[in-house]
Amino acid sequence: VEAYDQAIATHQEQVKAKEDEAMRLRKDLYTMLEQPDLQGADSIATAIGTVQAQIEMIHFDHFKAIEAICRPEQQADFAALSHDLAHLFRRPPPDRRRP
Repeated sequence: VEAYDQAIATHQEQVKAKEDEAMRLRKDLYTMLEQPDLQGADSIATAIGTVQAQIEMIHFDHFKAIEAICRPEQQADFAALSHDLAHLFRRPPPDRRRP
C-alpha cells in the first residue's frame, strides 16, 4: 500500500509539472498572435507536442510501476485494467452549448 501511495504521489507531481509547462508554452504561443512576426510559433508548437509525449510516458511508466507491485492474484485484474487505460486519460468531450 505504501509503494502504491508513493507511485500515485509521484505520478501526480510529474504530470502536474508537465501540464504546467505545456500551459506556459500555450500561453507563449497564443501571445504571439499579438505580434506582427509569428516566427518561432512552430518551435513552440513542437515543444508542446514534446511535453505531451512526455506526459504520455509518465502515465505509461506509472502503470508499469503499479503492475510491478501487484501481487500474483492481482495480475489478472491489472491485465483487464490495461485494456481500458487508453480511455482513462482522455479529456471529456467539449461542452457544445454556447453561452
